[in-house]
Amino acid sequence: MPTIRSLFNYPCRRTIDGAIKYLHNAQKPEGGWVGSWGICFTYATQFALESLSLGGETYETSEYSRRACEFLISKQRTDGGWGESYKSCEVIKWVEHERTQVVQTCWAAMALMYARYPHPE
Repeated sequence: MPTIRSLFNYPCRRTIDGAIKYLHNAQKPEGGWVGSWGICFTYATQFALESLSLGGETYETSEYSRRACEFLISKQRTDGGWGESYKSCEVIKWVEHERTQVVQTCWAAMALMYARYPHPE
């Protein structure tokens, strides 16, 4: 499957490579990315993993993708879902919501799919 890099000429590839480098540098040590809005880690990590996958980086090929997947998996709840509070954005660290949230579960699942996380269970 071609990556987005392979579909464009050199100037475009240089821009894509710069964006991917930015994502590498912006990743937090625990593996997620911080967004600038309410549900910041789940949402930002989903978009970052989608972008990395378009550049050819997946769980199998990229330490950045692996760290992000492990970060998300570490936040998965016993019921199988995810629940991040809007307070995460205020304190710039993951804050659990009282309950599992369907939208955040979708974002996390999509992120894992983009990264081709190899453990579907």
